[in-house]
Amino acid sequence: MNPSWSEGGIILHPHIVFSPYIGFALRHLEPEEALSLFEQDDEGLETLRKRQVYTDYLGSGDAPLYTVKGCAAEIDRLLKHHDDEGEREHLVGTGLPGKTFRTSALLGPQMVELYPTRLPAGVEVEGGERLYAWSLDPWSEDAQPCSYEESPLRPGLDEGEAERLESLRGKVLNLRIAALTAIARGLRGTDPKAMWRGVRDAIQEALSVDDVYFLLGVDGSPSGFGLAHPESPLSADGALSALLGLAGYCEKELKLGTMAKTREALGGLVREEKRGRPRIPFNSYYEVLGTPKEERVEAGCDRLWKLEERERGFWSKYEQRVNRTLAEASAMRVSIANMVRPEYASHYSPVMETHKEGLLTAEQVAQRLGVHPKTIYLKARTGDIPSRRIGDAVRFVWSEVDEALRAQAERNVERRSKDRGQG
Repeated sequence: MNPSWSEGGIILHPHIVFSPYIGFALRHLEPEEALSLFEQDDEGLETLRKRQVYTDYLGSGDAPLYTVKGCAAEIDRLLKHHDDEGEREHLVGTGLPGKTFRTSALLGPQMVELYPTRLPAGVEVEGGERLYAWSLDPWSEDAQPCSYEESPLRPGLDEGEAERLESLRGKVLNLRIAALTAIARGLRGTDPKAMWRGVRDAIQEALSVDDVYFLLGVDGSPSGFGLAHPESPLSADGALSALLGLAGYCEKELKLGTMAKTREALGGLVREEKRGRPRIPFNSYYEVLGTPKEERVEAGCDRLWKLEERERGFWSKYEQRVNRTLAEASAMRVSIANMVRPEYASHYSPVMETHKEGLLTAEQVAQRLGVHPKTIYLKARTGDIPSRRIGDAVRFVWSEVDEALRAQAERNVERRSKDRGQG
């Protein structure tokens, strides 16, 4: 069912998804040409869908189309950012960056945050410095201003969790710097085993096993850290899970070279945009049909398709290795023998699954539902509708939004029926 808003609440309408969607082709092709493309067997249509989905992704700026050396250079840039003493002090004190940092498709906001426990009402940037505003109600524009210490905790955090997170920030920052250094060194030395040993040793030196499981539990909690970043407020992971994910990604690039080989297949089509994001300068496969670019685009899409199939096995083994390492360490610690031990889980999802129906911006979701984009961001922040983070971009899968709103509507109906029965 396809939900929409009205004054009285949510209304359900039938919703059918066609994939591949001929409407995308009609934006660039004449109707007869577009129709001829869709007069294929199932295998041909699946290839058409695959190429449109991958072209959209590779042109979005969300695909980390870096070479191995490019990944190392991005990590060097983050290490330089953390090397500033004032930045370290601000990060440990609030969990939020004190200076601007250009995030990328490889390094999202969660790599420059450090478990912020309070949500700022806003942020301004002056001369590279980030100036945060705090209020007694960060959701209200008319709320009374206050100090950082007086501002409310993020939803889902209690005082004990907040205090422990704040006490761990310095250790987590030291871990991040040591692990990033090991990752960059491993990328340049092309030794994935040495890279993992460096990350593992950094974790063991910086944190106790109790601390690791506590942080993984926070990262995987329902509240998560979806409200951490004031400009892009939907971070996917907390700092530890994000760091482990980055280590896995870089190891995967050394072993499989998914994005580096895709970039190679695309050749000169890849451009660096103003924010330093590598992308192809278009996001529709139909746009390049019949042009000299078509062959390169198809080569890049087909290369990514094959390599992503191999990635599934890599991420499964990587998760097992991380959790085995933690389990072996915890077995030596009697104090945590009976505690709940959350497992590390990567957020890897193949592009063809993530983009099965195409990812939508908040503006596109808002247009479908007839509401303001701010409403979509608010509902994503509060968890009423699911969202995805790719780099520092927030995207939505329509079927997930549809399902969440349908479930919400059904709960509302049940609640009203219960209220009438009690009345």
